[in-house]
Amino acid sequence: MKHLDELTLMALAQNSLHEDDANKATLHIKNCSICSKKLQLIQATIAPQKPVEPSRDILSSLLEYYSKTELRNESILNAIYRFIQAYKRSLAFSAAILIIGIVIALISFKPDYKSIPHILYIAGKTNNNVTTQTINEGYRIILNEADSAILMANNDIKFRLAGGVDLTIEKSQYNRTIEKKKFQYILTNGIANIKSYSTHDTMHYEIKTPDAVILPLGTEFYINVSPDGTHIYIVEGNVMLKNATTSETIEAETGKLYTISKNEITSFDVEKYALQWVNDIDMSFEHLSDRMDLGEYSSLNSNINDNSGKESLQESRIEDVTMPDIDKETKILKNKNDNKDIKELHNDMHQLKQELKHKQGK
Repeated sequence: MKHLDELTLMALAQNSLHEDDANKATLHIKNCSICSKKLQLIQATIAPQKPVEPSRDILSSLLEYYSKTELRNESILNAIYRFIQAYKRSLAFSAAILIIGIVIALISFKPDYKSIPHILYIAGKTNNNVTTQTINEGYRIILNEADSAILMANNDIKFRLAGGVDLTIEKSQYNRTIEKKKFQYILTNGIANIKSYSTHDTMHYEIKTPDAVILPLGTEFYINVSPDGTHIYIVEGNVMLKNATTSETIEAETGKLYTISKNEITSFDVEKYALQWVNDIDMSFEHLSDRMDLGEYSSLNSNINDNSGKESLQESRIEDVTMPDIDKETKILKNKNDNKDIKELHNDMHQLKQELKHKQGK
């Protein structure tokens, strides 16, 4: 006897066979025990499972646990609400006192800092006199075209300023909390040579111009601020340059000239002595340095004690000194653009002055 195949048995179990085929298969199964067992096995496999209903005890336990949890949460919320209602005036009063205390603390808090003075030496080319004065934060320096000046900031920063300079000391302070000095300057016009002697770890200073923000990190550089932009020549060290309009920021490289305008920062590879405005300021200070006694850096010794935070000022005034006028001969040589001869002239005058002092001492 030929047995039914598994597909036919599956279709018969699912009631998906044609009526005539289903009748034939049913008749065969009645007479074939093997096919009958296979059909029973297939029917048991595909039969739907009856859902298992939980017992009443399980349901009761779940409902009881849920009820207790809800009651507990409700009790906590009610307790908090009753506490707030009972002590709402006291709580409001305490909160008001806390807020007032915070406001008073913020208003009364003042940074623990000391003002750092500067000393300014001004030399007039017309009368060859040197005058000195102590200036502080907020002071504005405006030089005539014929004058030059040296500005010292606590032996940390040295400015050599040429004629026509407009410089404001915006900030000059020592924060005793963080043990760091902070200097900020605004240079709106003129030429300067700037050198710092302290590291960036103990001092932060920046120079603002109409076109740029300059952040030196212990360095020496020349700067020329004019209506056509800010020009900076880096002698040594690191300087961060930021365009005040576009916020573009770069780290300047030694031996390069940077021009910062309203829209861009451009750089040029150029020798220092190829820049006439750099030569001009160097030449103007060759004989100026001989006419003032700055000590190592300055005649003003403004030392900030990092431990006590106390500031001691010892100012030594420089008397007016009249020196031989060499500007006429310098101008003649300068017109010839002969820097070597100019330097030799200044050296000769310096040597002559030293010899005169030596003879007077005898």
